[in-house]
Amino acid sequence: MYEPDWRSGRAVATRFSHVDGVPLGIAGLWDRYRDTAGQWHESYTMLTINADQRSLFQNYHRPGEEKRMVVILPAGAYGDWLAAGADDTRDFLRP
Repeated sequence: MYEPDWRSGRAVATRFSHVDGVPLGIAGLWDRYRDTAGQWHESYTMLTINADQRSLFQNYHRPGEEKRMVVILPAGAYGDWLAAGADDTRDFLRP
């Protein structure tokens, strides 16, 4: 995962990762839909939350703009996220 670091006055892509190099599990949504011409398309998005109050993110994103971060799933929760119903996913989004 990369975020723009603005401490230099310019956006510098900065990588976030687990110390041990294990990939981050990021909460996301996807959908498959058919357009008016009958073609199938898949759409994907990563879920984000407001991170204004998280000290780590004060230097990321443009100064004065909302700080946000992706929802990182806890280790071992990937299967639960993939199988969860809509109401159950709220538990993953709590700080």
